[in-house]
Amino acid sequence: MASNGHHRHGPSSSMFAQITEAIPLPSRFARIKRGLIAGKEDQIKASWTRLLVKLKTEIDIVAKKGADVFPSIEFDHLKKDSEAAEFSSQLKERGVAVIRGVIPHDVAAQWKTETDQYLKEDPRAQRLPTHDPHLYGIYWSPAQIKARGHENVLYAQRFLMNLWRSSDPAALVSPNFPVSYADRMRIRHPEDETCSLSVYVDGGSVE
Repeated sequence: MASNGHHRHGPSSSMFAQITEAIPLPSRFARIKRGLIAGKEDQIKASWTRLLVKLKTEIDIVAKKGADVFPSIEFDHLKKDSEAAEFSSQLKERGVAVIRGVIPHDVAAQWKTETDQYLKEDPRAQRLPTHDPHLYGIYWSPAQIKARGHENVLYAQRFLMNLWRSSDPAALVSPNFPVSYADRMRIRHPEDETCSLSVYVDGGSVE
């Protein structure tokens, strides 16, 4: 979970350690992997070698640019063809990007006020049993539901999803219907470094 030997131990570290213990997988996973690479061993090795070479260059770029390596765009500019096209190109190159101003500040502030009141009044609004003071086991508060269903959020999701293409014209995939990911609530204050997550990948499943 940590990289290059650097690990920032935040209050939630113990929680993640508890749920990331290695568990032996059924043998079918080994069979699936063998089937995926069968007859392609040389190509996969060559691909890995090319990746290692490319990484050396990319690491230098990341070190030089820092956070600027991630492309960003204002939400309103997504509707400007030239800027959206440039942003999309950079996103495809980097794999990660930031869309700013998706929710107007006054709307977000109202949701914050509603959330504060909700947490005070609802006895079920308890934190998870960890030492992390920022993490709440809340998934469906009114403000969370409003945020997931806001027209700007859905527009941004559709924009990003439509960057995907399939060579199969009959592929049973639609980029126009976002599926909401109901995550927990984390409340942090600006400049608060008391809870810093380790480097990790939020994989949906071992498959």
